[in-house]
Amino acid sequence: MKDEEQEDATDAAARLLQSNLRRNQQRELYSFLNVQKSASPEEIRAAYLRVASSYHPDRVTPSLRADSEAQFLKVDRAYKVLTDPLMRQAYDHLGERGLRLLQAVPAHELLPMRFPLEVAYILEELSAEEMQYAALSAQNSSGTITVHMEVPRPLQTPRLKQLSVDQQVEVSLTGATSLFGGLYVMNRKAVGIGMGYIGTRLQLGKGTWVSGTYVLSQKRKLTIETSRDLSRAVNVRVSLSGAESGNVGLKLASSRRVSASLMGTADLAVGTCEDEALAFGLTSSNGKRELTGRLRVSDSEVALKGIYENRISNAFQVKCVGKVGTRGLECMLGATRNLSSLTAVNFGLSVALDGVTVSIKARKGRQHIYIPIKISARLDPWSVLVGSVLNAGLNAGLVLLVRPFEKARVQRQLRMLEKELVEKQARERRNAAAQVRLMAEAAQRKAAAEKSAMKGLGGLVILVGRYGTSALPHQRPPDSDWYLPSREQDHNLDMASALDVRIALQFFVNKSRLYLPAGSKAGMLGFYDVAANPTWFLHASTSADDYDAGHSKSTAATFHAPIRPPHHRRKIRRDRPRLYIRYSYLGKVYEMSVDDIESVDLPPLDSSHTCLGLEGDVK
Repeated sequence: MKDEEQEDATDAAARLLQSNLRRNQQRELYSFLNVQKSASPEEIRAAYLRVASSYHPDRVTPSLRADSEAQFLKVDRAYKVLTDPLMRQAYDHLGERGLRLLQAVPAHELLPMRFPLEVAYILEELSAEEMQYAALSAQNSSGTITVHMEVPRPLQTPRLKQLSVDQQVEVSLTGATSLFGGLYVMNRKAVGIGMGYIGTRLQLGKGTWVSGTYVLSQKRKLTIETSRDLSRAVNVRVSLSGAESGNVGLKLASSRRVSASLMGTADLAVGTCEDEALAFGLTSSNGKRELTGRLRVSDSEVALKGIYENRISNAFQVKCVGKVGTRGLECMLGATRNLSSLTAVNFGLSVALDGVTVSIKARKGRQHIYIPIKISARLDPWSVLVGSVLNAGLNAGLVLLVRPFEKARVQRQLRMLEKELVEKQARERRNAAAQVRLMAEAAQRKAAAEKSAMKGLGGLVILVGRYGTSALPHQRPPDSDWYLPSREQDHNLDMASALDVRIALQFFVNKSRLYLPAGSKAGMLGFYDVAANPTWFLHASTSADDYDAGHSKSTAATFHAPIRPPHHRRKIRRDRPRLYIRYSYLGKVYEMSVDDIESVDLPPLDSSHTCLGLEGDVK
C-alpha cells in the first residue's frame, strides 16, 4: 500500500511540474510596460518612453550595452504590438497565437478592416482552420483486437479459436462536427466475415449531440442516435435504426442523478432490429468505490447483475462482477494496473457453468488487446484452482518485472522535468537581473528627486521591496545583490523563495506615485516567478513561514530519491507569492503587503497602510 501511495505522489509531482512549465510561457506585453489592458495609446506611449529612456542602447554605459540590446528588443516589440490596433486586438483575443495567425492574413485583406468584430471574425476563421489542420494531422483512432483461445486438455498448449479486429478512425472537421469510420473483421474456424461503417457526429450545444451511422455489410443498416441533457441531473438518449430488409428498432436510455453519490438508469429496446429488453440500474459511488446493480428482462433471459469496483490507488483497481439469470451463474474477478496515464494491463478470472476463463487485457492509448483463454469447458474445483493460481501468477509477474522499470521511467521523467524547470527559472532570473541593472541608475535618480520633492517633506521613496512566498518582514530577507553580474552563476539564487525588487519598484515611481495593475507581478520588468522553485512540493506541509524554524529546502543536486508521499488527507499546495513594500512619504514610513494578483496604488487615499513612525525613527 505504501508503494502504491508513493507512485501516486510521484505521478502527482510529475503533473505539477508539467503544469508549472506550462504556466507563463511568455511574459504579458502589458506587464513589460506596466500598464493595464485597458490603457489608451497615449498611456502606452508614455510608459514606453519612460522605460526606453533607461533601456535604449544609446543611453546606457558600454558595460550595459549587451544587456540593453537584448532587453530593448522586447520592450520595443511590446510597444509596436500594443500601439497597432489590429495587432493589439489579435493579442487581446488569442494572445501570442493571435499574432501568429494574423501574420497569415494577406496585407490587402487587413487594410479594409476597421472594426473589432471584423478582426475577431477573421481570427476565429483562421483559428478554426488551424484546429481543422491539427485534427486532420492527428491520429485519433481507436480499436480492439480480440483473440479467443482455449485449452483442449489440461497442460496442453492453448489453440486459437476466434480472432476479431475492430478499428475506428475519427476526424474532427470543425469544433462541433466530426466524421468517423470503422471496420470489423472476424475469423472463426477458417470462416471469415467483415463489415464496415461510416458516420458523422454533430454537437448541437452543451449536452446535446446527434450522430448517424451507416453499416456496410450484407445486411445494411442505418442508425440515428441523439443525446440531450434535460437538466444537470437528467440525460436522455434515443437511437432509431432501420435495416435494408425493413426491420426497425428503437432504443431509449435515461439516466438520473438522484444525489451526489447515487445515479439511476433505465433502458428500453423494442423492434424487430433489436433484442427486445427492459433494464434498470442503480449505481452508488464515493469516488474510490463504486457499486452497481442491474436488472435486465429480455426475450432470451432474465438476469440480475452486480458490479463492485474499488480504486485502491491511481495505479491499481479491482473489479468484481456477479451475474444470476435464467441462463445460469457467472462470477468474474479482475485487477487492473495502470503502468502510465496511457498504458494499463488487466488480468481477470471468469467462472461460469459453461467453464473457466482467464483473460488478459492491455491498453495503450485508445488501442486495446483482449485475450480470453478458456482453460476448461466445464465447472470443477480443479479448473477454478488452476485459473486462480494462473491469474495471481500473472499479477505477481507484472509487479516483479514491469513495475520497477515503470517506476524508474517515472523518476527519470520527474528529474528531467525538474531540470527543465530549474534551467527555465535560471534563464528568467538572469533576464530579470539584466533588466534591474538597466533600471538601477534611473531608480537612484528618481529616489534622490523624491527625497527633495513635496517642498522638502519628501515624496515616495521605496525603502524595502520583497516579492515571493517568503516576502514578509519577519522572514529571512532576500539577497539584495542578486542582480549583479558577479552573481550570475550563483545557483543558490535559483532556490530562493523571495526576491529584492526595491530598484524595480522605485523605477516605476512617477511623480510621487506608484501604480502596478492587477495581475501577477512575475511578468513585470525586474521580476520573475520565484515561486516556481521545483522543490516546493517536496514538503507539502511546510510553508515559507517555517524557513527560520529550521526546515531545510532540498536542492536540485540532491533531488534524486523518490518523493515521500504526503498524508492522504493533505493536498499538495503551492503558496501564492506576495509583494511587501516599505516606503517613506511626507517624512513618515509605511508598510503594506498584497497578494500577487492585487493591484498596488501608492500612496493610498485612505489610511489603510500601517504607519511605522517618522522616517528618522524607523530602522
